[in-house]
Amino acid sequence: RIPLKSPAATGNKTIICVGRLSPEKGQAGLLRAFAKVRSSRPGLELWLVGDGPERGALEALAEELGISGAVIFAGRLPEEETLAAIARSDLLVLPSFMEGLPIVLMEAMAVGVPVIASRVAGIPELVHDGATGLLFTPSNWDELASAINRLLGDETLQGMLVERAKAKVAAEFDTRKSAAELARLFNSAGGGGK
Repeated sequence: RIPLKSPAATGNKTIICVGRLSPEKGQAGLLRAFAKVRSSRPGLELWLVGDGPERGALEALAEELGISGAVIFAGRLPEEETLAAIARSDLLVLPSFMEGLPIVLMEAMAVGVPVIASRVAGIPELVHDGATGLLFTPSNWDELASAINRLLGDETLQGMLVERAKAKVAAEFDTRKSAAELARLFNSAGGGGK
């Protein structure tokens, strides 16, 4: 089900962001950070996978920032195509202001794509800053741009984050292990007998 990491067809570096296009998901700020990073990395592309009420505004902002040629609005994709797009990317960014524990982060980590996410809600439980990914302060777009530059410019860091992230996802979020642990807990709770 989880595809293998594969290089982008174009040879350009690609950032992907998957999520509903709505204000709380932070894509407008991601576009600003991307514009800043792209000024020194002209081949960089950004894929926005998802649809929503902000699409028109985000397309207009990309135009205003002079990056519309480098931003691909892919729309909503089926799960298999989304996973394949993640696997072709160099980096997944989750810039949300509000989030639970996003499945897309786990998917990227399992595929072997380094992640950068905002430090909100349950995300720091999954993404340990500097160990399994990079975190940034929500809505601090300069900090996000710095994190993107840092990660794209350091293959050793990318490799370390990917290795540790894969291990974390495998250890903590493997459904077979979770089911076995749950069964063990049920059995031990019921095994006390009266």
